[in-house]
Order: sequence, then C-alpha cells, then structure tokens
Amino acid sequence: FNTWGDDPGDEIRIAGEAARRAVGFDAYDQNALAVMGLSGMFQGKFDDSRELLEDAVAKNPNLANGYGFMCDLYGVQGDLALALEYYDRAIFLSPADPTRTLWMSGKGIGLILNRQYEAAAENADRMLRIEPSYGPALRQKACALSYMGHDDAARQAMAQVLQYMPNLTATRLARMIPVAGPDNQEHWLNGLRQAGLPD
Repeated sequence: FNTWGDDPGDEIRIAGEAARRAVGFDAYDQNALAVMGLSGMFQGKFDDSRELLEDAVAKNPNLANGYGFMCDLYGVQGDLALALEYYDRAIFLSPADPTRTLWMSGKGIGLILNRQYEAAAENADRMLRIEPSYGPALRQKACALSYMGHDDAARQAMAQVLQYMPNLTATRLARMIPVAGPDNQEHWLNGLRQAGLPD
C-alpha cells in the first residue's frame, strides 16, 4: 500500500482477493474483513468498504486496524471529523502499530481536503519520521506545502516522490487514490500539480 510498485492497483486487488479467500475459510476473521474493506476503499467502493469495516470492528471492538482503515475511508471522502475520531480510536488501541502511517495518511488527506494545510504538513512530517521514504507522506507534504505557498519545499518533496516513482502522473494517481467527489479530487491533484507532478 506504499504505492511504490509498478501497478499498485493490481497489488491492492491481490490483497483484497487474498483477504476474501481468508474470509471464505473463516467468516469471523476480522483482520481479513478489514483488509477487504481497505481494498474496497482503494477501488472506490466506499459503501462496500464501510460495511466491511463496520463488520470487522463489530466482531472485534479492539481491532485497531479496523478503526485505522476507517480513518482512511473517511479521509478520502473529506469527512475530517469522522476520520479523526477513528484515527484517535486506532492510536489509543495501538499507539506504536507498524501500520499506523497508513492510518495517518487517511488523516492527512482529510486535512488537505478541509484546507488545513499546516496540520497536514505536520502530519506528513510525523509520518516521515516513522518511515522516511513513505510515498503518501511525501505526496501529502508536497500538496500541503504548495497550497501554503512554500513552492521550493513543495517541489523538493515532489522530487523525492518522482525519484521513487518516476512514471507517476496526476492521472495515474487519481486511479490509485480514489478521492471522493470531483471537486475534492481536483483540489488534491491541483496541489500536487503545483508541486511539480506531471499530468
């Protein structure tokens, strides 16, 4: 899910299929349900994703990943209040979780869509302290800095993104990260274009 691979969409589908098979063996496998929910989010199936994630945390109210993935789901839909609520629950349950940067990326995109750029840049920096080459953090940092008017720093962050993923374009990223709503999607991509992401 770091999205440095050649075909992240294919990787996401593979993860979803593996989780689906696991649920076929055990319908109460909360972790597999959560991964199915996350995979559905990346495919733009927001209602299916929500149902799967709600099922996962209903089966296990202490499932940190379930709440963390719900933060991702609501973040890409621009519902910052719910994204933050689920992020806080996930972090309370597992403050040093190895997948917490994925949850933080949902929080970050929610902050960007709600024009809270300084908080988004700070959140990106916290992700980068955990994973220094984390793709979502670098993209969100570039986007937030571009909207803050820090053009040189934004371009520097985008240069790191393109160093790891030289074929990345705005069109490709729109398929990889399905932000809900055309206005939200355009706002997200416009900030990245300003930072130097090709169309």
